[in-house]
Amino acid sequence: MNADEMKRSMSVPEMRKLLGIKKTESYWLVHKNYFKTELINGTMRVDIASFEKWYANQTKHKKVTGEKPGAQLCAASYSAESMYFTLLSCTRVMPSFSTA
Repeated sequence: MNADEMKRSMSVPEMRKLLGIKKTESYWLVHKNYFKTELINGTMRVDIASFEKWYANQTKHKKVTGEKPGAQLCAASYSAESMYFTLLSCTRVMPSFSTA
């Protein structure tokens, strides 16, 4: 394995340490195909660019380095509060919730 391949990928144990998860969960993430993996000289490697894209679009797992997950997901979605105010600004009359 050359140095270029090492920079573009990490081993599953490295990923596991980065996320602070157990062995079974790390291989579960690999099995779910959330990011690209490849076998290089009999060792499974995780593509770092693919891993970072997955990390930026999920909120369940957090890196032990403290980097917050879901950066792209949060930038591309609305909170319930912001949706409420957006919808409210689109209506001229406040909707009535009476059952009569």
